[in-house]
Amino acid sequence: MAPILALIAYFSVDYIVSEVPHKLKEGGYYTLLVKPNCRWDSGHCTLVNKDVKLNLSTYQQDNKTFLLLSSLVELNSVNFSIVKTPETDNSTPVLMQTDNGYQFYTDLPYGFSNNFLQLIVAIEKSIFYTVAPLRFGAKEPDNSAKYF
Repeated sequence: MAPILALIAYFSVDYIVSEVPHKLKEGGYYTLLVKPNCRWDSGHCTLVNKDVKLNLSTYQQDNKTFLLLSSLVELNSVNFSIVKTPETDNSTPVLMQTDNGYQFYTDLPYGFSNNFLQLIVAIEKSIFYTVAPLRFGAKEPDNSAKYF
């Protein structure tokens, strides 16, 4: 009987305290969850919020390192800034370049992997934001796997 009561209590508490997913509201602000692959030199960084999934990766071209953001949904715009400490360093965001609304790119400064990326993404009339470590880009870029 005790294991059954424990299971009932477990699921009841989960139901009471868990966050209920909300529909996107026009003009709303939403955070993007930084997945664990962003915290080490994995070569990729995944950011998610329900149906929104963004993939960050790096690639090299002409002796420059570029940051590539790929999305399965069309994005209106992507603004970013690279900072040393996200708590105290506020810089003016810069617009990432795009050719089609699904892939955005920008070049990265030398030594970027010890910094943080502040990201602001506009999708329709909603804003998504996050701060992610750029440590994932320390891995040698895989130029053959740029997109999802």
